[in-house]
Amino acid sequence: VPQFGSEDRNNITISPATNLVEGDTVTFTCQGDVGNTPVGNLSWFYYLNGSTTAEDVSSKATAGAPQDSTVAGRTCSKTRVSTLTLTLTKEMHWFVVRCTVNQDQPFNAVGQGYKMTQQIAVMYKPTISSLRKVPDASQYTDGDPLLTLSCTATSNPAPEYYWTYESNNTNRTQLGVGNQLMLRNLTLNSKGVYTCVAYNLIKGVNQTTNASTEILVVERTTPAPTTPTTPSTTGTRPASGSPVTDPSTGGKNNTDSNTGAIIGGVIGCAALIIIIIIVVCCIRKNKKPKEIEEPSEKPRKPDLVSSENNLRNNMALNSSFNNSFDSTDHIKQRDDGLTYIDLQFDNKPGSRRPIQLYDNNSGGTQYADINLGSLPRV
Repeated sequence: VPQFGSEDRNNITISPATNLVEGDTVTFTCQGDVGNTPVGNLSWFYYLNGSTTAEDVSSKATAGAPQDSTVAGRTCSKTRVSTLTLTLTKEMHWFVVRCTVNQDQPFNAVGQGYKMTQQIAVMYKPTISSLRKVPDASQYTDGDPLLTLSCTATSNPAPEYYWTYESNNTNRTQLGVGNQLMLRNLTLNSKGVYTCVAYNLIKGVNQTTNASTEILVVERTTPAPTTPTTPSTTGTRPASGSPVTDPSTGGKNNTDSNTGAIIGGVIGCAALIIIIIIVVCCIRKNKKPKEIEEPSEKPRKPDLVSSENNLRNNMALNSSFNNSFDSTDHIKQRDDGLTYIDLQFDNKPGSRRPIQLYDNNSGGTQYADINLGSLPRV
């Protein structure tokens, strides 16, 4: 009877044993007691990560002829050596290999005993399994609040991510890192090709892969809707910066309030401008200087004193004054030897301008000065 007891577990050699990469060829060697009459055979199986189903790969193994056992007390038994060669794939990451001894048909993964390896790691470059847009649409509108791009890749070691952007065949621009890219408040300049790049490092070599999606943004013809937020039933506050609207109205009330506030602001500004114009006009009107009636041209000194004969001559020569001096009754003679005459003033309201006399006796008449004083301005 074969002896593949617990003391023989994990007694499978692997070459190479470490830093295994997708595409590598690995050889597994199993040796053990296969019994006698009949002589047993060694079979090979492996289990993928998390699977309980054994994959029979015995056809890929080679076995040597049975040899007499050298183990004390087992001289009647035979031993065999078998080798299995596998080309690794990324699906084999964390797989387990089992070597089983079978004396009877059919062969199975348990047999009369088995040996198996620990889980074996396989390194492989990234493969992008999905690139999603949330919300998913064929085109987006200028002013849309949020578009999220999500990239998923698998690799060992685990992948890292970054994003690039290209528009109108221009050079690519790196936007950010991580498997998600959030585009907020879309504009017409947001359209272009967005590329997710996934990469890892294997044996010092950078392994990359990428996937792209084109985003089309068109001009909005109607006002941008307010983004509704699903109401929370657990009291959890929304993330900072996230818009919150009334779920029952879908943001309509907020839009109406904003419109009303804009109209009210415009009307208020117009009223304020009108009030300012009125106040400025009133101030300018109050500051306007009053029109002051300037006195007429200062009259010449009138011929106030003359001899009686000279006065009569003046009155006769200047007939315009005949209405004021129609006789010599106004002429008065005093003891000082001078002749005086009553002076009449212009009859215009508020005027104290004396009527001028025509002096025909140039240089022959003596005059007396009359001080009329100063008049207040009206």
